[in-house]
Amino acid sequence: MSQENSHKNRVLIYVDMRRRDYTTATYLKHELEKLDLEVKFASRYTVRWIYPYFRPHVIISSHCNMFEGPLLDQWARECEIVVAPVEGAVVEDKELFLSLTEDGKFHPGVRVNDFAPRMTRYYSWGERQKRWLLGEQVFQDNQVVVTGYPRFDIKYQGGIIDRKNLPIGFLSSFDRISVFDNRSVFELVDGQRPPKNYYFSNRNVEDRYWCAVAHIRLLFELLDRCKEQGRKVLIRPHPNESLRDYDYLKKTYPENVSFCTDPDMGRFLEQVS
Repeated sequence: MSQENSHKNRVLIYVDMRRRDYTTATYLKHELEKLDLEVKFASRYTVRWIYPYFRPHVIISSHCNMFEGPLLDQWARECEIVVAPVEGAVVEDKELFLSLTEDGKFHPGVRVNDFAPRMTRYYSWGERQKRWLLGEQVFQDNQVVVTGYPRFDIKYQGGIIDRKNLPIGFLSSFDRISVFDNRSVFELVDGQRPPKNYYFSNRNVEDRYWCAVAHIRLLFELLDRCKEQGRKVLIRPHPNESLRDYDYLKKTYPENVSFCTDPDMGRFLEQVS
């Protein structure tokens, strides 16, 4: 199949993590359908068999790193690849792909300079991210378009908010040891051993567990201090975490802890100091 054989009015949206990305993908699908486009969703498990039957003209992916080289080659020949990232904010220079690269690799066998030419557009979160991408010669200027973060609605930050009496905000990321589907610890560890897990190839799986346990200990220290001072904490769990695990915090700190599970980051930020 070539681009001439793809359906010009079809768009395939790759949804990497339903609990995190589905709201954004649904809104995007709704807007594209207003343009008389036919839109389908695909997951990391279904995209390979949906693609040849649906034959889209455009694939919108949430990530750069989820697909191997031969598959990307095929897609680049047959359709346009667009990336609307849901992860990848630049906190410091070169931190954009910190969790995705090891010696320049996005995925085993896929390097930055191999992936970038295959892509039509990369929708960047902001000008700083774009400057980094261009400065590192990851992409060309005509590939990067600044659109903003897809899960952050700027309208919530339009007014002046007196934040001194608002709760302290805490963003958790304990999904390595607390998972929404309550899978066994053996499955968790096995799934993060090389070569199944392509992140941090120079580290062992226990490094990630050590970090998670250390962060939980620090969270308890923070909550103890806030309890002493009468401060409140608003926790925003990672979408992949088990909310049931937080019942212990509700019971232990009933007057100090509350939770925000809204997919829009803006609604969390407007509630914290």
